[in-house]
Amino acid sequence: MIVNAVKRSPLANSLALHDFANTDYDLRGWVEYIVEIFRKYGLEPTMMGISAPTVKSTKMHTYTREVKKLGKLDISTITGISIKATLNGSDDCHRHQIFTAIFDIGLKPEITSCVLTLDNSFADLELDRWNNIAQHMAFFFQPRYGYGYQRLYKTGPEWYAFGISCDLKYGDPERELVNCWSNAYSMSNGKYRTGDMRDIYPINVLSSAHNQRMVEGMALFDWINADTSRGILTKLGEDLWSWWLKDEEIDSVRAALKPTGILLCSP
Repeated sequence: MIVNAVKRSPLANSLALHDFANTDYDLRGWVEYIVEIFRKYGLEPTMMGISAPTVKSTKMHTYTREVKKLGKLDISTITGISIKATLNGSDDCHRHQIFTAIFDIGLKPEITSCVLTLDNSFADLELDRWNNIAQHMAFFFQPRYGYGYQRLYKTGPEWYAFGISCDLKYGDPERELVNCWSNAYSMSNGKYRTGDMRDIYPINVLSSAHNQRMVEGMALFDWINADTSRGILTKLGEDLWSWWLKDEEIDSVRAALKPTGILLCSP
């Protein structure tokens, strides 16, 4: 029986979370949650990969094979998990992905990331949907920063979160901005510090460290709430907020925040 026999749109919506406060990860619980999302939209996970010192191959294999391996591993040693639902059960997880979820520990234990990429035709960029996903993901990782964005599948939306550019030519200004994030966050000597932001996105996931930054003489959250044209700030948890902006609001907000130095890789 062919699984995931659906049509895919060219556009993906993604949520990237970084800078985890938690260090004791319930990765089996996280995998179960991700699979629940897949199945909510009538899809089955088909490919999976796990990285750990005791795992000889980090290549993607079938989900059924790798999830069994997950049950036998010492969770504390795992440095990465990738799960994908692919079109028609394809083993080409790069060209045929529909949904993707990645957990990753980078060059240092504090360089932590998780990204979820969903087909726009299944899960459009809607406030309640993505706030709910952010809340659930925060339960597992306690991120102190994140953002939600739209990108074409051909540009590697899941890799964008890690500062890896796809389908962008040398000299393209966007390629430079993508690489900027790799240098700022993913490198062991990067300049990112808790409370910084990569850029301004339709969805910005913030912690109390961001509210310590001043904008036009006000704490960031007070500045946001002082004008309805600066988006919607919603509390998601004890130390987590989502800040949603309309497309037409992003440029003016970016211009106001750039002088503060909070934006590391903005155009």
